[in-house]
Amino acid sequence: MDFIIQLDIQLLLLINGLQNRFLDSLALGINLITEAALLWLFMVLMIFLLDKTEKKRKIFLVLFSLLINSWLINVPLKIVLFCRARPFEVVEGIKLLAETEGIFAETAGGVTIATLKRLVDKGFISRHDRTVALVTGNGLKTQEAVVDAVGTPIRIRPNLGELKEVVDLTSL
Repeated sequence: MDFIIQLDIQLLLLINGLQNRFLDSLALGINLITEAALLWLFMVLMIFLLDKTEKKRKIFLVLFSLLINSWLINVPLKIVLFCRARPFEVVEGIKLLAETEGIFAETAGGVTIATLKRLVDKGFISRHDRTVALVTGNGLKTQEAVVDAVGTPIRIRPNLGELKEVVDLTSL
């Protein structure tokens, strides 16, 4: 199980490192194509053009209903109303929460904050609205996910003297 977790973390870091506008647009385009069921539309046209029997009408109606379902339900719900955070946005969400609230969240908290940020960016939530985000997981559980984004942690023994050597406690 530990191997799978490490593999998952390494894949997250790899995907995070691939962040750029072109890949983001490409991923969104691929998502829209699959959500819009253009493949279904192509299949409907092929069946309609190639099949000369009466059952083509039934097949056409079934496939057409899938297309309508996709356009009227899946695309608006998944793309417009429900926001999904990309892997690199999860790390940005963790950093945003740490920088603004002093909370070091695990990756699930990063997803929550990244999704809230997307909702604000899309105008579903106003910047002035009071919003509550339930973030209960500690970032110490998934440090590996952010180590490349924030740097290697300073390691000390559980000792107040060593803490004072690395942190200026008088400024707190």
